[in-house]
Amino acid sequence: VPFCPSRCTYCSFPAGIVPQDEESQQNFVNLIEQDIANVVQLISMHSLRVTSLYIGGGTPTSLNDKVFARLLSLAERLRLPTVKEFTVEAGRPDCFSDAKLSAMEAVGVNRISVNPQTFHDKTLRLIGRRHTVAEFYRAYEKVRQSTIPIINMDLIIGLPSESEADVLYSYKEAARLAPENLTIHTLTLKRGAELFGSQLKMEPEAAGRLVEQGLEAARAIGMHPYYLYRQHYMLGHLANIGYAKPGTESIYNIQMMEERHPVIGIGPASARKAPRR
Repeated sequence: VPFCPSRCTYCSFPAGIVPQDEESQQNFVNLIEQDIANVVQLISMHSLRVTSLYIGGGTPTSLNDKVFARLLSLAERLRLPTVKEFTVEAGRPDCFSDAKLSAMEAVGVNRISVNPQTFHDKTLRLIGRRHTVAEFYRAYEKVRQSTIPIINMDLIIGLPSESEADVLYSYKEAARLAPENLTIHTLTLKRGAELFGSQLKMEPEAAGRLVEQGLEAARAIGMHPYYLYRQHYMLGHLANIGYAKPGTESIYNIQMMEERHPVIGIGPASARKAPRR
């Protein structure tokens, strides 16, 4: 779903600001419906065994409540008996709602990402996110009270203006909330992003220390690292590392990073993979 309520300055994803009129959103989902029908046929023709269903973006929850619920009902056609996890990327608290949460519960979503990126309002403003830390807390608490059992949270090392102490505070808050999954990213200056070409303010040595301290913070709440990946132009040539409590590791993340499993993409800018055997 290639829409967001605003564009983060570090993002180069081919996405735009979500259209506000319902007709445009419904037209978009009409095309998704066609894609889903084709994929259902493909799965049947080749007797494929689907293990993970992931709705990402952009920000899928940037669609209005009615259109988002329709998208989920269409995606439910792909929730075959072999599907072990159904994940929705709901990372932006500024487009989260009770109705969207209820729609996710109704179709059996069992993993959700609610991402602060940082626990500092000043940084959120600098990177173009139009929500506050308080809004994140409210969204997180709503999900925690829901039937969705696994919550992922993302944090980023090296965001503009942030010191080591700022990141350590974010670690502390994340640990206090105790999600099942935590992904600690190192800032990457991606081509096409507003921040590309900027000088990173955090020294690589400091970022390296924070990666190690992130591991300690995750272990302190019972998590272990289970996947990582690197990108070009990454601060300190470090890595993005995913942590999970035992038994809550994401199949989707493992399969995407291993690149040994077929992936069927649906929607604009999605990717399909057919690894060599």
